Amino acid sequence: MPPKRSAKVVVSKKVVQETVQVSIQKRAKEDTADIEELPLKSISIEEGEEAKRHKTVHPGMAISSKAMTLINNYMADMFERIANEATTLSKYNKRTTMSSREIQGAVKLLLPGDLGKHAIAEGNKAVTNHMSSDH
Repeated sequence: MPPKRSAKVVVSKKVVQETVQVSIQKRAKEDTADIEELPLKSISIEEGEEAKRHKTVHPGMAISSKAMTLINNYMADMFERIANEATTLSKYNKRTTMSSREIQGAVKLLLPGDLGKHAIAEGNKAVTNHMSSDH
């Protein structure tokens, strides 16, 4: 029998605003020992409705904390499996550095068929988006 759902839905809004001071350092190209320190800059960080809009996949849908815990545990387990398999592949190839090639090989070995191919495609897309974004 499925668990009973309560008819009452509680929505809470929390806005966190924080200011962080960042020091930017500039190195001279000729001599890397000389570091010119620029003045401190203040950056305002706000997480609230505006930040939530970017995280929302489908408005009106939610995930329970138990389901989120389950997904989090599953992802941690998959991360550990992929990392272990990639480490094994690095050792087989007598390399000390783990590259994207070992990660892709581990994903192909661990995820069956098209699931592995789609995971690799999504990983490549995420890396491309990350590298092209201004951060």
